[in-house]
Amino acid sequence: MAKREIRKYFSKIFWKQKDGYWANGMPIHAHRWVWINHHGAIPERMDIHHIDGDKSNNEIENLEMLSRSDHLKRHWKEGRFDLTQRRIQLAEARKWLKTPLGRKTQRKDAIESWKKRIPLERTCLNCQQSFNAFFKNAKFCCPPCNYQYRRNDSSTPIRHPRKKTEKSCIQCRNIFMAAMPYALYCSTKCRRKIKKIYIEGDGS
Repeated sequence: MAKREIRKYFSKIFWKQKDGYWANGMPIHAHRWVWINHHGAIPERMDIHHIDGDKSNNEIENLEMLSRSDHLKRHWKEGRFDLTQRRIQLAEARKWLKTPLGRKTQRKDAIESWKKRIPLERTCLNCQQSFNAFFKNAKFCCPPCNYQYRRNDSSTPIRHPRKKTEKSCIQCRNIFMAAMPYALYCSTKCRRKIKKIYIEGDGS
């Protein structure tokens, strides 16, 4: 058996992988380890690129930091992107993601990503109140506001239009327009108040 070639970068031992990169059991690639020791931590979604295309040349003068998108574009432009090898890697990655360890890793990453969400301040289209949302397209602070806005919006198509009649809410006694003949409450809030009274035993 041929002896594996090893190299040492900043007190860490690395060996050559099948894909041509030098890595160890940390796990980390040699070129990334060299960059970290010279320039500090690598920001998220950033790659370290070999300028001359030689994966064995891990000297700092041969390395540069690029975004993931720019890195792929550079490889395509220089003709060094191996599409067949990339498809093989993706197929192996999909197989690994279906294993128990892969599923556990995905779950852990998803939980960490969910915790790092930053809420966005939005204004409800219906009640004009400010609220925090985790989605850019959020328009309403709650489902009742969503329903009420769409009921009042004349541009929203209605499949089966009904003639609205004037009714009185049995909770707050306010007058409201209802499309259903058996409507008793002007809002979900009033309906919940009545339900709470009967559940607690105060109603007759």
